[in-house]
Amino acid sequence: MTDDKVTQLDAEITRLTEEKKQLIDKVTKAMKELKYKTIELNALRPMAEKAKKMELDKLIRKLKSLEFKVATSALTPKAEKKYLDKILKIEKQLKKVRPYLRAEKRVKILEEDIEKLQVEIEEIDGKLKDLRKNIRELIRKKRMIEKGAKRGIELFADEPDHMVSLEDVVVIEKED
Repeated sequence: MTDDKVTQLDAEITRLTEEKKQLIDKVTKAMKELKYKTIELNALRPMAEKAKKMELDKLIRKLKSLEFKVATSALTPKAEKKYLDKILKIEKQLKKVRPYLRAEKRVKILEEDIEKLQVEIEEIDGKLKDLRKNIRELIRKKRMIEKGAKRGIELFADEPDHMVSLEDVVVIEKED
C-alpha cells in the first residue's frame, strides 16, 4: 500500500517537474524576445521622435488634399501642372522621411509586443510559483510516507482533518 502511494507521488512529482521545465523554457524564450525587442525599441525611438518633430502628418494631409483637388476639379492645363509640381515636391519630401515614418510605426508595434510579453511572463511566473509549491508539498508527503514505512507505521497520504464541528458532537434540537 505504501509503495503504491510513493509511486503515485513520484509520478505526480515527475509530471509536475516536466510541466515546470516547459514553463521555464517558455519564460526563457519570452525573456529573450523581450530583450531583443527592448533593444530594437531603444534603437528606433530617436528616429520616431524625429518623425514627430517633422510634422509628417501635415505633409500627408496636404498631399491628399492636393490629389483630391486635381482629381475632382476641372482645372486648366497650366493650373493642373502647377498642382502636379506641388504634389511631386511633397512626395519627394515624404520619400526622404519614410524611414522615420516606418520607425514610428515600428515603435508602436514594439511597445505593444513588449507589454504583451511582460504580461505573459508574469502569468507564467505565477504558474511556476504554484507548481513549485505543489511539488514541495508532494515531496514532503512522499518523505513523510517513507519515514513512516521505515518505522513500520502506515501514514495517510492526506492529512486527516483535526477539526470537529459542533454538530458532530452534540445533537441540536430546534424549538417550535
